[in-house]
Amino acid sequence: MDLRSLVWRTDLFFHRFVGEILSRQEYLVIRTPSNPAFYWGNFLLFFAPPAAGDVERWRALFRKEIAADLPVRHEAFGWDAPEGGSAVVEPFLRQGFTLSSQVGLVARHPVVAPHPAEGVRVRALEGDEDWQNLLENQQVELPEGEDPAGYAAYLVRRMKNYRRMAQEGHGAWFGAFLGKQMVGDLGLFFEGTVGRFQEVETHPLFRRRGICGTLVAEASRHAREVWGVDTLVLAAERGETAERLYLALGFRPTESLETLLQSPAAAR
Repeated sequence: MDLRSLVWRTDLFFHRFVGEILSRQEYLVIRTPSNPAFYWGNFLLFFAPPAAGDVERWRALFRKEIAADLPVRHEAFGWDAPEGGSAVVEPFLRQGFTLSSQVGLVARHPVVAPHPAEGVRVRALEGDEDWQNLLENQQVELPEGEDPAGYAAYLVRRMKNYRRMAQEGHGAWFGAFLGKQMVGDLGLFFEGTVGRFQEVETHPLFRRRGICGTLVAEASRHAREVWGVDTLVLAAERGETAERLYLALGFRPTESLETLLQSPAAAR
């Protein structure tokens, strides 16, 4: 079944490269055996939102399709409903799941930073030193409830896959540099003329300086001029600072995206 959501379709860029996608009658099984701690690399993507009575059935399907073969410690579900609509999520919330509500954003025109950051140079990462700096940047702020050692191991595996994608010509990871210091980074990968952003991050000590906007704009320019990309896609938490930034850059909201996650901490 073809997915209606452009965000989910572009997500599959990465799962096809580093994991596996199995098609069932009412859902897709997304698995990344090399990185079982990757929540959104090991999940079920349904073709319709959860309805009354689905919580136990969905959880049983997750155990069958993913947890039976991989040492995962989470459960995660998404659904293909770009128009939004009524999802029955309360039974999941009562069982320790967290609902994430995101907005899919698209730019089909040149992206220009309204306030370019002075002295910042944006370029694609190159050697081992760049990628090591990236790993350090991505761990400055640990996600709530994550074990530092476990998160570091997960991140090493994930960034190794992104680096391989870049080396094989599917995109690049970009850094924003002040002198030699990496103060922001993001991934941008593509299939055909569609590009998808990943993990846009600014170092906490350098926020509110226009660095993120400059980084997104420069990476977008590279994608258009070098790769021939004409459609840029990203997702942001609804109502948060990142969404407002992307709107200021000229991205336009095109769809809704909701997911449910029970993290290892919540499961405990």
